Amino acid sequence: NIPNLKTNIFYSGIMLAAVEAVAVAVSGVLANTLGRRISIIACFWLCGISFLVTWLWHTWQPANYVFLGLGKFGISAAFNIAYLYSSELFPTSVRSTAAGLCSTAARVGGALAPLTVSLFSILGVSPMSAFGGAAIVAAILSFWLPETKDVQLTDEVDEGEETAATESDSSGIDEKKLEALG
Repeated sequence: NIPNLKTNIFYSGIMLAAVEAVAVAVSGVLANTLGRRISIIACFWLCGISFLVTWLWHTWQPANYVFLGLGKFGISAAFNIAYLYSSELFPTSVRSTAAGLCSTAARVGGALAPLTVSLFSILGVSPMSAFGGAAIVAAILSFWLPETKDVQLTDEVDEGEETAATESDSSGIDEKKLEALG
């Protein structure tokens, strides 16, 4: 969506590439200090809120640059953490297949992303609102992921199911309150 920034396309590309390079470096530090789950949730929230603010406040161009940069930072860091996270979530017996499927899905999404801008313009929906909303939904869904930092990786699917069953209380979500809501 660089052409929509109304600036030099090369300057915008360099700026967003620099933001992504910083995000990749910072995401490793975040994942190792805060843990994978909290880090990915924070990055998805940063991306979602930044894109929604850009969508709502699109008339002031300097604010667009700042919030687009923050959104790019958030999604780049979330992608980097998700790549690490997906390899730790699955047991060793299926880890390479699962990581390959996750990587394939990410590449397909990346290939289709430029087309979504055209599709959303045809449908009359702002791409920033759609991408921001998707990031916020991803942040909310990430609350149900287990923490994998400093946890021994499982070898078999059965071990992973047992670990998930015993650690379900550590997710921070009260199942009784969740059932009362739904």
